[in-house]
Amino acid sequence: MESPEWTWAWTWWSTLVLINSINVVLAVLFFRRRNTENDSYLRWMKLMGMVFVSVALYRSVFVSSYLEQLAWFNSLANSSLLIRSLAFFAELSFAGLFMLAMLHTSQDLELYPSGQEDVFDVLVSRAPKFLFLCIFTAQFFATTALITKFEVLFAIEETLWGMAFLSIFPLAIKQLRAVLKSEHSTTELRLLKPFVWLNVIWLVGYCSYSVL
Repeated sequence: MESPEWTWAWTWWSTLVLINSINVVLAVLFFRRRNTENDSYLRWMKLMGMVFVSVALYRSVFVSSYLEQLAWFNSLANSSLLIRSLAFFAELSFAGLFMLAMLHTSQDLELYPSGQEDVFDVLVSRAPKFLFLCIFTAQFFATTALITKFEVLFAIEETLWGMAFLSIFPLAIKQLRAVLKSEHSTTELRLLKPFVWLNVIWLVGYCSYSVL
């Protein structure tokens, strides 16, 4: 007989799975839409988005806790090492989405005209690539920490994530200011405005969490 104090857990689990299932359905519908242009940017964004939401759904079904070696189901599918392996691709997809979106936004806003960049501009404009490199490096610390149970490695992983998002903060602010002052048409800014606002809000929240 199930303990009453854990009855809430199945409600939480069911809600988690439902939300992630909806995300996957929406992603599939979007992924199947044909592009009017042969745009490699959109193909990569759709692919990485699909990888991210698919792994999120898997992890919502097979919930696990790395350090404590806790698993929702007593099954090989709930293996921490298997889930960590899937997380490798999901987290790189997450980083890739940020990197490509921010680089593409800078290009759309013409923030850095060719030949007019100083050293600081180069560092700021390339920050999304540094973000991807940090999160790529963090994967190896996370996997090694899972195997060895050496908690300092998890701390290094979290530090790399914090560095990654702190590094793109200046570019996010510059993109927001550019959109607010932009003379582009409303149609051209229709998708850029929500993105730059959400990006800055996300970074404020995540960077605050990382620092604290």
